[in-house]
Amino acid sequence: MKSGVTAMAAAAARLASGGTSLAGDLILAFSAGESSNCLGAKRFVERGDIADAGAILVSEPSSLGIIVSEMGVLWLRAVAHGRLGHVSGNSGVNAIEAMSDFLRDLRTINLPSPEHALLPNPSICVGTISGGSAVNITPDRCEAEIDIRLRSGTDQKVIISILKDIAPPEIELIVSDFKPPVETAPDHPFVVTCMRALEVGSGAAPIPQGVAYYSDATIFNEAHGTPFAIIGPGDNGMSGQVDESVDLNNVEQAIEIYCRIAKSWLAS
Repeated sequence: MKSGVTAMAAAAARLASGGTSLAGDLILAFSAGESSNCLGAKRFVERGDIADAGAILVSEPSSLGIIVSEMGVLWLRAVAHGRLGHVSGNSGVNAIEAMSDFLRDLRTINLPSPEHALLPNPSICVGTISGGSAVNITPDRCEAEIDIRLRSGTDQKVIISILKDIAPPEIELIVSDFKPPVETAPDHPFVVTCMRALEVGSGAAPIPQGVAYYSDATIFNEAHGTPFAIIGPGDNGMSGQVDESVDLNNVEQAIEIYCRIAKSWLAS
């Protein structure tokens, strides 16, 4: 993501130093917490800073392709309640075993999902788990955090209901966060502008894509209906990997692409 921030800042500096005349404001909206709770984007919405923005360009990794659709994300916290005990006496009720059974059943679920031409299949991933205090003490509590990716048109309440149906009485499900799936039509004027800017640099017509990740676009689009496109110098799929890196040539290309988009979309 640092490469995207760098490319956007450099593009704005290049436009300013070159005396480029734009018909509207070009705002750099760098927000914190994008990979977690989107706290920065939510703050922008609360303050109304970019409520009247005509479009939003996101610099998340896209391998310099164009992304117009992203999946929704439902985060649940599962809490298993047991009863404290000791293996040498009253054994209690093991919360970890209850959680283990629930997570096993979780893998058998087929999430309902409408067809989508750009988005991958929905997914369920257990990201964290914790429980127990000592090897010889029966744990009375176990928690797991669950990440569920949803396609457009999926009702998160239906998904929650399905999980509650397979959860035993010992398991409590709590919604930690929900970021709705969002998309912009591939023929939207802003998307067309972005695709033309990409085509100038590559000589090939780009194909709009969808991704399993989410970005701040989910917050801005949901709040204001703002059209968006994602174009970033980082390789899609490299985020969070060992030796995460970005080719510097791609950063330079991104700078040029951002400048072309700004000049075209905000033509005076």
